[in-house]
Amino acid sequence: MESRRFWVSITIVAIFLSAFGSVLLGAEDANQGSGLQTLQAKIDTLEKTIRTQQEQITRTEKALSDVKKQLDEQIKENKRLRLLCEKAGIDTTKESGSASKPIGRIIYRGKERDEDWFNRMYKRFSDKIVLFDGKFVALSFRFILSTHMKETPLPVGTITWTPPECKVLSVIGDDGVLLVGDTSDSIFHVTGYDGPLLSDGKIFPFSILICVGTYEYTAINGAKKTVQSFKMWEPEPLTREQFAEAISSGVELVNYVVERGGKIIEKPIR
Repeated sequence: MESRRFWVSITIVAIFLSAFGSVLLGAEDANQGSGLQTLQAKIDTLEKTIRTQQEQITRTEKALSDVKKQLDEQIKENKRLRLLCEKAGIDTTKESGSASKPIGRIIYRGKERDEDWFNRMYKRFSDKIVLFDGKFVALSFRFILSTHMKETPLPVGTITWTPPECKVLSVIGDDGVLLVGDTSDSIFHVTGYDGPLLSDGKIFPFSILICVGTYEYTAINGAKKTVQSFKMWEPEPLTREQFAEAISSGVELVNYVVERGGKIIEKPIR
């Protein structure tokens, strides 16, 4: 009897353990399933956030590209307007509407001048004096003609202007030209021209030049000739301070008046 009870007890315990084990395994599977769902939800949220941020980056990069393009255009337009102002004698170094910066005592030809006089002279002559090799040089209409009619060449680096009514003798290459003044002896060579199309016999536009040496060419009769060579040059107007220094150091301001027949009259500012 006792043996029978023992085996009955063992059987009950086995059944209980089996049932309890099944419950534990089911709970563990449920917990694992819940954890996987949580992870998937986090992944979905992160992927959505990543997509949103990538879209924001794309929009930002496009906006930045547009801003850079606008900035480049504004810089280009600003340079163009400044150049126009400089050619018109307008000082763009100061803020719009602000007064000109005082430059101290103004001396010209040994006489003290007021600021109104200085402003008028600066507007007229700031682009007719150049700073070259540490020295102020006043440009002159007569420089080329008077020198070419002599045999002494200009030093390399000399700044000068084309004489009035000079004509095209011959077009050479894409940017070179032989010019002639009012006499057949005043022939000189110019490079760097990029203006309207030229042709022989046409008037060459007034230009500022810098001497770069000599140029050899073959004349119609086959003879070799050497003339002075110049390059087109666009100087920047002097600053107000530089202009004051130039006139105080002895540079003379001169008006050049071209009369009929090409005669040039010099009228110094007194």
